[in-house]
Formats: sequence, structure tokens, C-alpha cells
Amino acid sequence: MSNAWNQTRRMKRLAVSPIINPEYIEWWGRRINDNISGPTLEDG
Repeated sequence: MSNAWNQTRRMKRLAVSPIINPEYIEWWGRRINDNISGPTLEDG
């Protein structure tokens, strides 16, 4: 049980810390742009 709890804590820490990381923001922005520029349901 404590092992799973530690795992969840680690995941939360990883999810929160990159918000301060400019490289992560840049990567996330590129990922969103790729999704938008890709084929969308509206085109069909």
C-alpha cells in the first residue's frame, strides 16, 4: 500500500514540476500545435 502511495506521490511531483520548466512548456506547445495542424474531425 505504501509503495503505491509513494508511486502516486512521485507521479504528482512529476506532473507539477515541469510546469515551471520552459523546455516542457515548449514541448507541450509543440505537441498541441501538432494535434491542431493534424487532421481534425471538422475537416471531414
